[in-house]
Amino acid sequence: MVQQARQSIPLNLGPLGETVIRRTYARAKQDGGIEDWYDICARVVNGNCSLVDSRFIEPEEPQKLFHLMVTMQIIPAGRHLWATGIHKYRQFVNNCFVADFTDEFHKHFTYTFLRLMEGGGVGANYSDRFIHSNPNQVNGYWVPDTVVNLHFLCSPNHQDIDRPVGAESDEPFRTLRDMLSTRYPVDYDGAENGNYLRVDDSREGWAEALEKLLQLHLSGRGEVDFVVDVGNVRPYGAELKGFGGKASGPGALMVMLYRINRLLNSRTGTPLSSLDYMEIDHYIAQAVIAGGTRRSARMSMKWWTDKDIFEFIHCKRDFRLHWTTNISVVVDDEFFRAVRNRKHPLHGWANRVLDEVIEGMLTNGEPGFINASQCEVDEAPGATFYSTNPCVTENTLVLTDRGMVPVKELRDEFTAVYNGEFFHSSGFFSTGKKPVYEVLTVQGSRLEATADHRLLVERDGTKQWVPISDLKPGDSVVIQGAIVADDEFDSLQDMLSLLGSESSDGTEFIWLPDKVDPYRWKAHLNMLGIKSVLVYRPSLDTWSLRIDKQYMRQARQAMRLRRLNRTSKKHRGEWLEQVQQVSPLGEMEVYDCTVEGAHCYVSNGFVSHNCGEIAMMRYPDMRSFDVCCLGHVNLAFAEDPVECFRLMSRFLLRATFAELSDELTRQNVQRNRRIGVGFLGFHEWLVKHGIRYSEASSSPWVARQLRKFREVVREEARRYARQMRIAEPIKCTTVAPTGTINNIPGVTSGIQPLYSPFYIRRVRYSNSDTELQRVLERGDYHHVESAINEPNTTVVSYVCRDITVDRLVSHLGDYEQVLSLLESQFDLDVSDFLRVQELVQREYADNAVSITINISAEEQRADRIRELLLLYLPRLKGVTMFPESSRPQSPLERISREQYELSATRVQNASYEEDCSTGACPVK
Repeated sequence: MVQQARQSIPLNLGPLGETVIRRTYARAKQDGGIEDWYDICARVVNGNCSLVDSRFIEPEEPQKLFHLMVTMQIIPAGRHLWATGIHKYRQFVNNCFVADFTDEFHKHFTYTFLRLMEGGGVGANYSDRFIHSNPNQVNGYWVPDTVVNLHFLCSPNHQDIDRPVGAESDEPFRTLRDMLSTRYPVDYDGAENGNYLRVDDSREGWAEALEKLLQLHLSGRGEVDFVVDVGNVRPYGAELKGFGGKASGPGALMVMLYRINRLLNSRTGTPLSSLDYMEIDHYIAQAVIAGGTRRSARMSMKWWTDKDIFEFIHCKRDFRLHWTTNISVVVDDEFFRAVRNRKHPLHGWANRVLDEVIEGMLTNGEPGFINASQCEVDEAPGATFYSTNPCVTENTLVLTDRGMVPVKELRDEFTAVYNGEFFHSSGFFSTGKKPVYEVLTVQGSRLEATADHRLLVERDGTKQWVPISDLKPGDSVVIQGAIVADDEFDSLQDMLSLLGSESSDGTEFIWLPDKVDPYRWKAHLNMLGIKSVLVYRPSLDTWSLRIDKQYMRQARQAMRLRRLNRTSKKHRGEWLEQVQQVSPLGEMEVYDCTVEGAHCYVSNGFVSHNCGEIAMMRYPDMRSFDVCCLGHVNLAFAEDPVECFRLMSRFLLRATFAELSDELTRQNVQRNRRIGVGFLGFHEWLVKHGIRYSEASSSPWVARQLRKFREVVREEARRYARQMRIAEPIKCTTVAPTGTINNIPGVTSGIQPLYSPFYIRRVRYSNSDTELQRVLERGDYHHVESAINEPNTTVVSYVCRDITVDRLVSHLGDYEQVLSLLESQFDLDVSDFLRVQELVQREYADNAVSITINISAEEQRADRIRELLLLYLPRLKGVTMFPESSRPQSPLERISREQYELSATRVQNASYEEDCSTGACPVK
């Protein structure tokens, strides 16, 4: 197929596509050549399909995947392009990791170090409740108690001995030789004190050195020497065979250990703070970046009520500090209540947090916001992102294989019934006292639950999960029930004995006895799958239930057949009822569960979503070292988007079977199977259908398409998981920043609008990258300079016209028409960005939606940004804003059409490589 494709399928690469493929994803072949795009696609498809037994591969599925990849209608994330199909490296197919804090102080840091060295991105939550994880200290603090005297050894003949090591001006060394010990000889073997380590030339060897240093600082020994021999570490620029890239040399490791040791020595006897943890992680990331071939993608977050939140918000005011991470403040529903309610005890604090974050956004793009309450939606029971769980009260009836049973009797394992099928649950658990709301339908169905509890609702002809807080009068909720247990036949028979005569509309009715709960009777009929309407007659002060004869006839027939043993078929009924009102009831103790496979259950007849569906979560029984793997559908190129989304869902679910090097990560993956099916080229897709970006949020067609894509991914993931007898993915859809991937076809990243039809683009190259020399020889660049704060890196600038313009001209036929439809992000208001993000979050993504809202100078008004954040952020999982040209050497700088046409070195260029606002994104 590779040979046939080369002859029959021309590649539709973006202008930077070939460069990206060659420098980032192409591997050496056995015949001595280098892979091209056809080879990469074949390797990835074969490798992915080999992760599971062949009986789980559809007929012609590999061939379909290969064709879609070659034509760039689907593109797995760069981690797959780089590692899939290489057996010894297929544990590196995941993109996003989260590093928790455990009762082993070193675990967070060594895990972060390893994942960054492997090219992954790592997120960490530095909130007080997480970092204070010391089981032997009352407050959980970690307190360094030992001063460590660090000594380095290295052969004087090492190639890097006189190489500069990137020291800061206040550090007493400049070269590797300057850092060597004057106390211990080069042939020292550790006999004197045992605190000796000869570093192995591997990722694991570097992590071992870090682990040993961290352990010594909490060893209770007062003061010790630690001798580290780096003589075995290969020199700077040496090829990393197989894994790819160039070596950082021993200097990067030595500087990292020196800086971390200096910090911890200065904190001896003092509890470590969140900023101390972040500083250690920063030094780790600097060591990874120092080789110049790998970038370091980190996300740091902190809870809004932490006492040092303002130090966190301000930690990047000096751009030289913490530049290896993006930062975000974690907020929740309580934050928004505090901001709005002057009587709230944290009103002043919350408003100060909001104002100072906005100031940071408008100054340098950080911090961003992460909404914990939205991230919590669909997560597993007990998962912690510091928010409430969606819950119901203890008397709520749940449909089980034993019939309808109240929540308070389902604390142990039980079998839930949904759609006539059986699903295991580990049982309900209390989540404490929380505000509870009553949902009441016109027909008399009633449910008590928390505001974030989601119900199955039919809107615009499709079923979707809607939080109770978003329900409106007239919404159509799904009601469902079934007769599944023998004793329920007797219960139904008792009800039938109370039936009165037929009413004028052909329904039958039950006059309810005095002193009974009419809503409970209505719930019983719902749970039995019998449609009814609860009626109150004020003149008689009586209640009755009008029963639909068709549903009753079906129930009676099922009863007769069951008793005659002619069938075991269960009666099941489903219908819609209209919401009458949602009203608060006050605080009550509430309960939640997870239902494996279905992730929902029937409660009082309502179909309730449990909380068992990339925010990573922490569990009561397991720390969070979770991962997510990503893949994308290129909407700009996709001929059959639905099939593309379906096959990408299968591709990513298979990828969860790749080997994992960490046991805690393996446990998280087996529980959650997180995947993130996303898309590229959204803006071009809109324009091809005659829709401006600013009009997308009000387009019913766009909303329907996004819902269709989401349901295809979810249903295929559910079906495929059942086929393979594994847990259904807890979350499936996302819109992620796509790194270099969108540059292969030259389309916009995710839902990002076109930056500008004309711009200056800055591309970073390692000084050891052979591609840099090729670029310089080609000579079509605008400017060349050394990178600020990134050692051994060169920045090359190009004057560009975005290739999207040319493709759309080819499709629509008119250059001026394209420019009038193709709004750039600077033609858009901030509210346009937020409306589109909200649309995609609501209709498509169960994980987060990544978009960077670039703000022009005219829009940098704090009061307006504040107003918009309070309007949209409560419904989003996060918001990132970035002021134009707020950082030196920004990846992009827009120019006018006239400036482009006057440039002597102009090029057609793909849309930009998605750099994070700090420049801290992974190469792959």
